[in-house]
Amino acid sequence: MAFDSALAKLEFEKILHRVVRYAASQPGAAAISSSSVSISISAIRDQLSLVSEAKRLLESESELPLSGIYPIGSSVRKSSIEGSVLDPDAAATGAYDVVVCIRTLINLTDLTAQRTALANLISWVRPGGRLVLIEGFSDGFAGLTELRESLGLPPLHAAPINVYSALADLRDLLDAAGVVEARFHTGTWDVLTRVVLPLTAGPENALGVGPFHAAFLQVARILGPERTEPFARELGWSIRRPESA
Repeated sequence: MAFDSALAKLEFEKILHRVVRYAASQPGAAAISSSSVSISISAIRDQLSLVSEAKRLLESESELPLSGIYPIGSSVRKSSIEGSVLDPDAAATGAYDVVVCIRTLINLTDLTAQRTALANLISWVRPGGRLVLIEGFSDGFAGLTELRESLGLPPLHAAPINVYSALADLRDLLDAAGVVEARFHTGTWDVLTRVVLPLTAGPENALGVGPFHAAFLQVARILGPERTEPFARELGWSIRRPESA
């Protein structure tokens, strides 16, 4: 009751109505209108971190790095209804010339679901077609944590909403998928942004996107040596399926 009285004195509802006027999109206005007060310290810190990251992004880019902000709820609902990587009947065997999977497996519930999805994706590629896979793995986080701790930095944790499996847990499916035509990894980028930056600027100043990232990106695009692959949070392959699968 006392809390409600405090909100009334602070004119919380009136503040929301004023802030809505500054929203750049309808989804943003809706998010503001549905805002509620939190008394959780951890939740407040999380929101402050997001706001700080957005502020740094705007300061470094000078303008919104977006062509627009659009509601995607209906598209998400449609995609979830029309097919699932966990459903082997979502597409016919050999239905596609190319199947592209980018950071999809980490959004599934566990290793069993990831293996099911990867097996389905491979089966949907026609003989002679290609599977392009870019995924996150726990190996890189372990390598980065070991390197960080040896330099006095705290361990690196993956986002709790994602499930990162070890590459070894999916290796058999990848090996059987076909011939690897190209490899990709983010090791150089990850060492620069997850080790070099916090080591020089301090862990508390290495959150979100900052001016250093533009320079690091140029270096990462040039260098992709094997020595940094053990620190890569993401690995990628272009795999050609056998002509007679």
